[in-house]
Amino acid sequence: MVDEKEFFEQAEVVDIVNSDVTAKLKEYRDEINKLYAKLIANPYLAPHLIPDFRSNLMGTMATLMEEGIPISDNPRIRTPEDVVKEGLAELGGMVGGRLVGGIMKMKQGFDSSMKASADDEFVVYRDPDSGTYYFIDENDEEVDCDQHGNPLEE
Repeated sequence: MVDEKEFFEQAEVVDIVNSDVTAKLKEYRDEINKLYAKLIANPYLAPHLIPDFRSNLMGTMATLMEEGIPISDNPRIRTPEDVVKEGLAELGGMVGGRLVGGIMKMKQGFDSSMKASADDEFVVYRDPDSGTYYFIDENDEEVDCDQHGNPLEE
């Protein structure tokens, strides 16, 4: 029987991650450490350092993605609405919550007006016997119309 120390000395070392990736990640780590040192020394430099933090994070994510390494444990597909909400959240961090609150109310109003216009749509039917068109109004009555849903004048 071989003891643990001998076993690991005889074992073949296999790199799971490409050494170039490891080197790039270490560079990003070192850069972040420098940025934090500057931020700790003078927090008022934050407006100048935040873009560098973002750039570093995006570079890290790109490096991982290029190697096929997942960057999220939630494989949820993002919808356009998710992107808008994330953008508004980031905007809130930049300009303040009060302005974003107003923008969110404006977005909700826009969404509700779009939903109302979608609900206003109706189906135009064609009578197979006479060839005339009609739609059903909110009172469940048939209204004669043209093929585009415009009511006919009597």
